[in-house]
Amino acid sequence: MQSNDLTLRLKPLLSSFLQERGFEANLDDDWNLRQLGLTSIDYVNLILQIEHHFDISLRDEHVVLSNFQDNDALLRMLSFYIE
Repeated sequence: MQSNDLTLRLKPLLSSFLQERGFEANLDDDWNLRQLGLTSIDYVNLILQIEHHFDISLRDEHVVLSNFQDNDALLRMLSFYIE
């Protein structure tokens, strides 16, 4: 799957996730979740939603904060699971 297609699938998920937690959900291509102030519980919930949404199971070595900090990092990590 190309990065643009993956972005189109990921953005609505992230926007909904952020809105549910009271964060600004208007994501541009340079978003950075670390700057929003998500808690560790928020990240766990995000991981679970991503796994469910894409029907994948993330490997332990991929469940690190650096893979969820911004658009590029998350897309790189997801491209490992999604063709």
